[in-house]
Amino acid sequence: METKKKILIIVAIVLIIIIALVGTVAGMVMTGKIAITTRQKIAKGLSDIENEISISELDEKLKDQQKLMQTPFESETTITGKVNKMELNNTTGMEEVLKELENVVNNTKITNTIKADLKNNIINEKISVNLADIIEEISADVEYNNDRISLKSKELNDKYITFTKSDIEENNQYEEFAEIFDMFEGICKREISSLYLTDAEKDYFAENYQGIFSEYITDDMLREEKISIVVDGQKKECDNINFTLNKNQIVELVGRCLKKFEGDEKGKQIIISKFKSVVTTFGEEDLKEMIENLKYRILYLEDNTNMKISLYCTMFKTYGFSIEFYSSDDENYIVELTLGKEEENLKISTKQREILKAKKTKDRIELDIIGEGENSVAVVIKTNGTQKTATLEINDVQDNVKIIGTLTNEQITKTANENESKNTIQIVLQGEDKNIDVTLNIDTNLRYVNSIEETEYTDTNSINIITAEQLEVQQYLTEVQNNSMSLVLNATQNSKLIEKIYEVITLYNSMKANQDQSAQTFNNMFRVYIGIRKGSEMKTLLNQVLASNSLHKSHQVAVSIVEGENTLVNAITNPEEIKSAMDKIGEDNEYQVLVTSVNEEGYVTGIEIRKQ
Repeated sequence: METKKKILIIVAIVLIIIIALVGTVAGMVMTGKIAITTRQKIAKGLSDIENEISISELDEKLKDQQKLMQTPFESETTITGKVNKMELNNTTGMEEVLKELENVVNNTKITNTIKADLKNNIINEKISVNLADIIEEISADVEYNNDRISLKSKELNDKYITFTKSDIEENNQYEEFAEIFDMFEGICKREISSLYLTDAEKDYFAENYQGIFSEYITDDMLREEKISIVVDGQKKECDNINFTLNKNQIVELVGRCLKKFEGDEKGKQIIISKFKSVVTTFGEEDLKEMIENLKYRILYLEDNTNMKISLYCTMFKTYGFSIEFYSSDDENYIVELTLGKEEENLKISTKQREILKAKKTKDRIELDIIGEGENSVAVVIKTNGTQKTATLEINDVQDNVKIIGTLTNEQITKTANENESKNTIQIVLQGEDKNIDVTLNIDTNLRYVNSIEETEYTDTNSINIITAEQLEVQQYLTEVQNNSMSLVLNATQNSKLIEKIYEVITLYNSMKANQDQSAQTFNNMFRVYIGIRKGSEMKTLLNQVLASNSLHKSHQVAVSIVEGENTLVNAITNPEEIKSAMDKIGEDNEYQVLVTSVNEEGYVTGIEIRKQ
């Protein structure tokens, strides 16, 4: 039964699209004219509906996207958060961690800066994160410039790591990097077009498809009767012009359209361009898959399925339409749309219950989706001058959970060269054992500029990971590894929350590598030395390493000692060398231990003792 319902819903949506296309065809003849005959009324009515059902604001956003594709720009977005409420039951022993989680959310700042000239294939994006008192800043800088991609995190290594498209084409070992170039090229070459058909596109579809509709929607199928409907809260007298199609006629009508469309290369490219305005990766294969899926679903309609299409109109006005699917086993779906001056209403229902209700007024849109078991989703979008608020409310009766999400967008400045806006997202989760209220603030400032300055890459500020000498690459990666571990260890020392997360990750990695309890116990020998420690403690640690290396031949620990830019001891495991290395450590100096390698079983096999 559920499968049948899904098929009917999909067919209903498809036929609404076809009705809109019929309206496009009819509009080429009837737009702006008074309709006298039944056929003229239905032609004008379908055209009026096609013109009315539009999302002009979304189309305006696409125009902004078109400008971004053609004009160099710089933008900066900052994200901050605030925990307004966090009430959880059964959190005994976790109070300190939860308090710090709240502190992290309240004091974290994320900044995303973009400089781009998409027309000339240049994108430079930098993301930086300040995590309260845990990590002052960690950043990632990525630049795409035609044939080159460059990456840098100055906290891990102050050099850019770069590679070119020609590099990877010449080296099969790095061929997967080609997908990164494909991604950037897709962004720069993205085609932005209107969601709606241009007059020329309407002319094309009218010329090529009107014959199909004329053949199936003939004068003898049309029925006309006087009825009353409610529009803008008032009763309106109008004509109900309707026609009915059985299952075979539905299959034939949709099938004829799809068959013609499959061979219509120009028509397919028009439709693909509309999808690409919203989904950048949509292509011909995706469209083909949609058509095949539709064919399958149409064929599996019940044999006794009928569809009745009704148009409500007068000679001068169009008030809406309805599509009703029904069959002899009393299974039915009804889609109804009414258009008024003050409000527009859409409703999808069965004989048993309403499934969806939507209402649109000048400054407000309301949408209610009613699920099984009284579960529901409600959306309200309100506009007040330069401010727009969208609220999503989800009620899960079965699990007794309510989720309320509110997005507030305020336009601060919008000129030909600058667009500044403030967005606030508030998420509230309410249930028997929880009450969470969190707010995110997202501020964006976009400026159009004359040009984007390109980064100059030299041997001193960058390294080509594919063409550089292996030793140079290894030194780069070792520094990244050491600095990464240093950041993790510092964060773990500074934060109970990060310490708990680190423990979870370590446990996961332990399970993944089939690490046994002895490896966890072994690694704890190094964890107790997290942070800045005296030289005397380092000597104690080295004595422990000596004892361990004499007992465990399978996981020897290699020791390195670094002082400034000088490596005093490099990866030694020999007992005598380690004893000798202790003399290089001053007992009153401060040092930090970094883990440099771990074997497949999860045991630490390399450490670096670095003088501070």
